[in-house]
This record gives sequence, structure tokens and C-alpha cells, in this order.
Amino acid sequence: MPDLSPAALEWLRTDPYTAAVFASTGQVVLPGDRSDMIFTGAIDFDNSPSLRRRDYVQNSNDSFWLSNPEQPIRDVSPLFGKVDAKQSERSRYAHELLNTQRGRDGRFDLSELEKVILGNGSYYANQRAVVGGLCQHYSGQTLVLSEQVSAQVDPICAAFAQWDGQFNLDSKAAHLAREFFRALDTSQDFVVPFDATQPTTTPHTLKSERTILEKLLSAGVNLQHYGFALDAPYGEIQYLHKGNERMAWPGPDHSSGGFNMFAPANGMDLTSFAKPAPTPLTSIVDGQPLWSELTRDGYEVNYGSSWMMVVGFDYWGPVAKGLLLHSQSANRDSAHFSDSSRRYAQQGGLITLPFYPWQIALSAISSTKLIVKKD
Repeated sequence: MPDLSPAALEWLRTDPYTAAVFASTGQVVLPGDRSDMIFTGAIDFDNSPSLRRRDYVQNSNDSFWLSNPEQPIRDVSPLFGKVDAKQSERSRYAHELLNTQRGRDGRFDLSELEKVILGNGSYYANQRAVVGGLCQHYSGQTLVLSEQVSAQVDPICAAFAQWDGQFNLDSKAAHLAREFFRALDTSQDFVVPFDATQPTTTPHTLKSERTILEKLLSAGVNLQHYGFALDAPYGEIQYLHKGNERMAWPGPDHSSGGFNMFAPANGMDLTSFAKPAPTPLTSIVDGQPLWSELTRDGYEVNYGSSWMMVVGFDYWGPVAKGLLLHSQSANRDSAHFSDSSRRYAQQGGLITLPFYPWQIALSAISSTKLIVKKD
């Protein structure tokens, strides 16, 4: 990270144009005609964000700021990221899991940690009661969603009521919940707005307003329009392609507040190898793209959890378990082209990883000796 001078940091903070560009894009624009604006090296480790604690530290693709909310990190260069910023649903769910899923001793053992990272829960599962209340209030009615589209409340609400709060293969109506959550606006749709002093729990509590129910109904009519049964199990909707096989795949997406999350596209992969993002379907309510990345085939997984690993220590030393979800071999004729993927899809759990030489010897399938000759 560039080590900016005090003058450059002050300019970044106070110059209106520079501050606006940095706030909106994260890009730093400094005067090129001043020597005191030119950085001369990288920020050293001692002045970089770091935290050591005995309870936990975590990061779920958000700022370093809340590695642990009991000890926020602040006094570092703004180039490292934002502080006092709204956290994603995934980050908030991670903190919730870390504080609620520990054992009676207040710590995680290996099995408890494995259960957390393999879980298919949702940060928004606790909002079902609010939605249920809205469904009851408008029961029996047909609501106008646009000039062209109306929706009966009861059938869509009945389907949503079947959602178990999970994104497992057998979770009914999970795709309805996913489309609904994707439409929520965290700046407007919650009773309690974001509060930087309570960053892991705000915003919270959906507003009990008609507009919220309309978003659920819109999700429902769009799914029906494109041929998806509202109460279909999630395994019929989300899938991974391995060769010619369509493999039913569990797991939530980011917008649903999933910790163990998956998505059809990876916006961070700018290489030529990245699979193009699917063309989104269009909402029949407002004519806008469905940014949930739903296609007529469902949700194809191309991004998300990949290498999973948990590590603990017993009396003798390290004990580890892991799984490469997309399997180890790119050769379609290999037995390892899809074996790990199938294990995950069937929720078979992680596998024990060899650490000691005798474990490695027992686990070895084959070995190859490479000899490199130098000129």
C-alpha cells in the first residue's frame, strides 16, 4: 500500500474533488506538480491493519475495520479501506455465527467450526415473522404492482411460508426468498437504519409496509412468469455444471445474507478465463433486469466458496479438515474431476487432511519424481 505523506493525506481528506472521487471509486487523485504528494515507498507492516485477540478475528470481504467489533481498527491509512461503514449482510451474519454457535465452553471445536462454514443459513431468516404479518394483513387481496401486473397475495405468501430459513437442497421456496432479498434496499426498507455504533446489527427489522410485500409479490410473479414453481426445492433451481452433468447445489448468495455463499458470476475476475456473466432476465413488473442473475435454467454456480478448511489442535499437534468444492482435476476422465463437488453437493462434510508423514504416506495415491536439468 503506498505510504502517502501527511500533506497528501490531508489533501485526500479536504480537497472536494479528490475526496469525492475517493469516496465514490476508491481511487486516489493527487496533484502531479507537487513533490510532497509523491509516495516514496510502501506502508510498513507495523502501520498496516492488524489485530490479535483470544476470542476471534474475521473478515467476510468487508473492510478491515471490524475484524472484531470489540476492538475496531481505525488509526491506519484510509487507503486500506473504510471505517464506520455499513457492513454487508454476510459480514453481519459472520459476527452473529461467531457469537451464537460456539460451544458451552465459549469456544469452537473442530466439528462446531465445520458446521458453521458448511451451513446454508441466512442473515434474513429472522425477518420471516414480519413478512408473515404482512401476508396476514393483506390476505385475500390482489395488489397492483404496475399498470400491467397484479398479484394475488395468498399463493405467493403461502409459498414463502414454506421456506425453512435455509438454502439446502430440499429447502422449499428458497429461490423466492432469494429474489425477494435481492430487491431489498438496506437504506430504506428497515425500521432501524445503519448505526456506526452498532455496525453488526444494523440496519435491522423490515418495515411492516405494503411496499415490502410488493417486493415479495414481484419476486413471485417473475418466477412464475419464467416457469419456476414457487415452492420448488432449491436443488431444482441452483446447480453446478461439471462436464455434462448438472449437479444440484446448496448454498445462499451474498444478498441473502449467506456466509457460505455462491453466485453465478465473479465480478472480481477480470482475466480472459472468466466465464461471462449470464444475461439477466427482465422483470415483468418494471421491465428492469433481475440482478439476481437468475436465468431460465436457474442459478448456475461459477463463484463462491471454493477451498474450505478448519484447523484445530489436539494433544499431539494440528488436526485439519478441508475440501476443494470444485474438485481437484480438470480432466473429465479423471475420478477426481467431480468427486469433491459431489461430496459437497450431498453435504458429505469435509475430509480429514494428512499432516504427519505417516498420514501422508497412507493417503498417497501416486507420486511423481521430477528432475530439472539446468544448462
